[in-house]
Amino acid sequence: MTSLVIAIEGPSDTGKSTLIDGLARRFSEVDPLVFDCYVDHAGGDDKVPALADTREGQAEALRFFLGIEKSRYEMIGEGERPKLVLMDRSVFSLLAHSYAVGVENSLPTLDDAVGSVSTAAEVIIPDLVLYLKASASTIARRRDPSDEGRWFTSERFNGHINAFYDGPVDQCGISTDIRRLDASRDAGAVLEDATRLIVESMP
Repeated sequence: MTSLVIAIEGPSDTGKSTLIDGLARRFSEVDPLVFDCYVDHAGGDDKVPALADTREGQAEALRFFLGIEKSRYEMIGEGERPKLVLMDRSVFSLLAHSYAVGVENSLPTLDDAVGSVSTAAEVIIPDLVLYLKASASTIARRRDPSDEGRWFTSERFNGHINAFYDGPVDQCGISTDIRRLDASRDAGAVLEDATRLIVESMP
């Protein structure tokens, strides 16, 4: 059996975890395999590399996260393959992050990341990417107060993430179906749209 792999992408506070929880319940009859985001998989903020603003630092951070990708890849292959896999972030997050770092620091980090991802033997390329895009005011309203002022909540940085999905993602040479969802809406409406797209993708 081949697994259908769905990646939920988008800046922080767009509702990725809420959507994944809803999808896991909606598709509970197939017992989906759910992957936490990279930070949670690693064990928390203090277990992952800090934001790098150099080409070398970004390359080192990417190697770390590709190590998590390898772990995810191996988990899918253990035992009977699941019918459905739900991923909180995927290699597309790594590429988008590399793009944003590159724009901020005038570095070719996206090219570096594409090379690393495309040559890695054990990465998961999702069949369908659901990209959640929400307005800045919606994100600010949903944000945990403890995250205020952190780099991943920066409107400027997340603007680069959104820009990646408006063009550069298509130049990365990684073929997948990317659908954009308006995450400024009620979570229930986003869940309904996501469910429909997943059902349409099922064999």
